[in-house]
Amino acid sequence: MDVIETIRRRRSIRRFLDNEIPDDILTTLLEAFRLAPSSGNRQPYKFVVVRDKAARAALASACRYNPGRANGHEFMSNAPLIIVACGHEKEAIKRFYRDGNCYLTTDRTVSQIEKDAERPVWNMMPLDIAVALDYIDLTAVSLGLGTCWVASLDELEVKRIIEVPDEYRVISTIVIGYPAIPWPQPRPRKELKKLVCYEKFTGG
Repeated sequence: MDVIETIRRRRSIRRFLDNEIPDDILTTLLEAFRLAPSSGNRQPYKFVVVRDKAARAALASACRYNPGRANGHEFMSNAPLIIVACGHEKEAIKRFYRDGNCYLTTDRTVSQIEKDAERPVWNMMPLDIAVALDYIDLTAVSLGLGTCWVASLDELEVKRIIEVPDEYRVISTIVIGYPAIPWPQPRPRKELKKLVCYEKFTGG
């Protein structure tokens, strides 16, 4: 499966077979994540692999917040694998303005920078994590697995369950397993002309 075909095929899957993911496939997924690019090659994150059934059920409970879904994300407990993406804010590159000039820095938190910055600070860590998660996501799809990103979570509860240190933030989870349903039809997407402009920003 080539890259474009994989991208076109990818769907959010919420029903999984009760089949474990073999260790060699898990290793492939994690190697894809390890190779993902990040700002300044900092890789300011640590991903936690969760296979234990009780821990998966606890994480599903901590991710119960989803408007429009009465049972939240309880499907997570039925997937054989959950990966929790944790980011280290201080290790990531931050972009900010001071005295009219743009700066990049590491080794400081956003709150430390905001004390003397002129406008909101942009922290690259969530972007770095999103790229790494997408590498896992597309690799999983290419191997016949289904995935679903879940970021509507109780961060403090997730940190308690998997013992995440205070200096890390829990950004998202990705649920992975073999689909127990026919592959869903594609969801609608905006037309390209509504998403792209050339040379200069145009439109609302």
